[in-house]
Amino acid sequence: MKQKRYSVDQILEEFNSRSKLSDLISKYVNLTPRGNQFVGKCPFHNEKTPSFNVNDDKGLFHCFGCKVGGNVITFLQKNNNLSFIESIKYLSTYLGIEFNINESRQTDKTIRLLNILEKANSFFIKNLVTNNFAKKYLVQRQISLDAQKFFQVGYCPNDNALIDFFKKNDVSIDELVDADLLIKKNNNFFGRFRDRITFPIFNIKDKVVGFGGRTITDSKIKYINSQESEIFKKSEILYGLTQNISEIRQSKQIIIVEGYLDVIAMYQKNIKIALSTMGTTLSSNQIFKLWNLSDTPYICFDGDKAGKSASENIALKILEFLTPGKSFKFINLPNSEDPDTFFKRRSLDQFEKIKEESKDLSDLIWDIILKSVDSYTPEFLAKIDESIKFYSNKIKNKSVSVEYFRYLREKKNKFFWGKNVITKRNKNQENLEKIEVNINEKLLIVFAIFEIQIFSSMIEEITKVKLKNNKLEEIRNEIIEILSGEHSAEIDVEVRLRKKYSSIIEKISQLNETHLKDMKKKEKVLFLKQILSNLKLPELLNEKEKIKKQILEIKNNEEQPKLITEYNHLVEEIKRIKKKNLE
Repeated sequence: MKQKRYSVDQILEEFNSRSKLSDLISKYVNLTPRGNQFVGKCPFHNEKTPSFNVNDDKGLFHCFGCKVGGNVITFLQKNNNLSFIESIKYLSTYLGIEFNINESRQTDKTIRLLNILEKANSFFIKNLVTNNFAKKYLVQRQISLDAQKFFQVGYCPNDNALIDFFKKNDVSIDELVDADLLIKKNNNFFGRFRDRITFPIFNIKDKVVGFGGRTITDSKIKYINSQESEIFKKSEILYGLTQNISEIRQSKQIIIVEGYLDVIAMYQKNIKIALSTMGTTLSSNQIFKLWNLSDTPYICFDGDKAGKSASENIALKILEFLTPGKSFKFINLPNSEDPDTFFKRRSLDQFEKIKEESKDLSDLIWDIILKSVDSYTPEFLAKIDESIKFYSNKIKNKSVSVEYFRYLREKKNKFFWGKNVITKRNKNQENLEKIEVNINEKLLIVFAIFEIQIFSSMIEEITKVKLKNNKLEEIRNEIIEILSGEHSAEIDVEVRLRKKYSSIIEKISQLNETHLKDMKKKEKVLFLKQILSNLKLPELLNEKEKIKKQILEIKNNEEQPKLITEYNHLVEEIKRIKKKNLE
């Protein structure tokens, strides 16, 4: 495949997207962070006090001593004693891209197209003011006048109005086709954004390079963007960056959403750090651009199945480019909601809460690995190990790759310990335990009917036990209610229960003959105690596993000792019950 060739402007844009000026200059100058900038001793004159400043946000350096300043090309020319062309070649090699010397300046055609798009944007904004149907739509979507003005929202009218306007401005139909405002098909022309709300899209130099359009008619295609061209490259652009750049630079935070209206919805909630990829993909160029502005941007895609799938795909793509200190977090919106609909129903505080609960990239990768496993047999455990290796090896940075491998292996070990999926019990033993639980529940009712005095003496412990069999639980509750009545001693419990539960009572009565008939009273008391312990055991086991999981996941070190003490107490209680069962 033919390698893409870059112009000077494109190389500068690529550098500012993928790298920081301070990283390159620090190879030659010892820089120290100071606020949002870096300072050091100027390499172009002798000085004792550092006066050489580097600003990554602007991509510029300046020395307040000798007054030398400029961009990365200026620095390379002066510091490395290179010509302009040599500096460009050095920079293209540094970035691993190919420089095209024949396209090193913006062409007249490019400048012309940018001017046409700027005029189109002004035309669309004016048309919105006079179109009641478009204004009504924006009111229905709850887009304020302030937001419309801030994001320069407009409206594209019919084709004749568009052509007439540009004709008066000496712009031909062919030029409108080149600017992607008109589509030519079989010698006919159609407006690309006709009858649509328009959202201007800006490049890194704040020039309009294209538009997004949202239909307000019954068109099947709700959203469209300008087509890819020399000036509009979707993979290099982030919608909302021009408008929100100041807040992003100040807060060092970014939230990536899917569409223009999501960005605007967040702006209206005073969240002025949202950007859109105009879709559900993220290019390497956009990833580096985001990391230049924030160490850990947030991904906040729609809460439906497609949005969650897109987030997972982006997570896998990001892996390759990870470096120390750079990552992403993922905000999980409620099902079938996007930021726009979320803020129509919920408050800013509710969003901040789910933002705080956002998932780390590493944890999302673990979730992806776990989803690919159908069961927890040895062969599937081996598959998890292979997946951990595969995803860790995708990371080009060796130190990050090693840490990911360790982290994911630890997640695997903790997960299987917590879930207790590696067990020595076989299915027959599990079935036996279910049978034993059922017998214990029946025997408890047998005691209530045939050994009412012993049963009453332990009523406090019995009330704490919940039976899994619904019918037996119903009988247990009724017995407890009878015994807690004013004349409980005078009532024949068996007679009363036989009227209501005759078939069940008849079946469990046989257990009295087989289990209790030949026992002495003292033995019966001990037997009932053991039954209660057996009934408590499943609940104790569940509680033990819950606390174990809490211990593994807790971030508050002060709470951990208390949980460990509670866990050990449960373990001892379980051991005691099991030991009694063996005696």
